[in-house]
Amino acid sequence: MRWVSFTNREGKGIQITGLPTVDVSAHHQVMEDFESKERNYVYQRDDESVKNRHTIDVPTRDLTSVNVDYRQMGLGGDNSWGARTHPEYLLNDKNYSFTFIIKPIK
Repeated sequence: MRWVSFTNREGKGIQITGLPTVDVSAHHQVMEDFESKERNYVYQRDDESVKNRHTIDVPTRDLTSVNVDYRQMGLGGDNSWGARTHPEYLLNDKNYSFTFIIKPIK
């Protein structure tokens, strides 16, 4: 996307502008809530494996966690049972750089 803004009820917040574009995700959880040995709110396990969870499995927090990414690789191929991502949607380089601006909204 070219830009995105996040504001509270009073209209205060931030605007993120990609130069030229960025990928952004926002959640009312922190990323560690989704993959963590320490935080497991819904399903209890006795082992020490990492517990992968979906947004419906993790309670919301009184915050907005924003992730700004350069790009995202395609999730999969033409089906949900093992087809590989199409070559044109792969991210094959080892190093990437990108630029974005974060400015306050008053």
